[in-house]
Amino acid sequence: SEMCIRDRIITPQSSGLNKEKKGHVTKFLTVLHEILEKDEHRYCIGWTGTGKQFCVFDSHELAEKVLPIYFKHKNYATFVRQLNIYGFHKGKEDQCDLFAHAYFEKNKPELLALITRNQKKKASPTQSSLESSSSPPIKTADLPRYDSLSSIIIEEVKKLQNQQQDLERMVKLTNSRREMDDLSFQMNLNEYFHRYTCLLYTS
Repeated sequence: SEMCIRDRIITPQSSGLNKEKKGHVTKFLTVLHEILEKDEHRYCIGWTGTGKQFCVFDSHELAEKVLPIYFKHKNYATFVRQLNIYGFHKGKEDQCDLFAHAYFEKNKPELLALITRNQKKKASPTQSSLESSSSPPIKTADLPRYDSLSSIIIEEVKKLQNQQQDLERMVKLTNSRREMDDLSFQMNLNEYFHRYTCLLYTS
């Protein structure tokens, strides 16, 4: 409702914002006030009954037919961002976008000089001290030389190759032992059959 948005409005005195010079009104605010004073645009944008807020009834029509005439663009989002920059508060009621500011009222263009742009927040002292106390950048001299790293890697590769060769020897030795055991078993088996055969013939 209009009263709810009105209650949320923060004036520059209470918010602590830096004021611009009195009497200086930006083109955006002047043109916006002029648009709202014209009945020909009431089908898409206009003042509410109290004259302390204005409503965008049709954002698409506003972007397509009104903004290009006065602001040379068709972007409704850009229009809303401009309102945010100047401290307007947005509300919603019956598919209508409501906007309000303490110093933006119908038939009172003299109040526009009191509207200022929102100032960018400065870094807090705590944040500044944290940034200043952060670790210094690492110098190249503090890093190990690439040639020394390369020699270390080469040495490790050689060790791995030697270990691989030792493993291959052990595998070969194990296989040869198995072959010898198999051969010995076969010879013993043949000799056993030979003796058994001889016994059969002699009996």
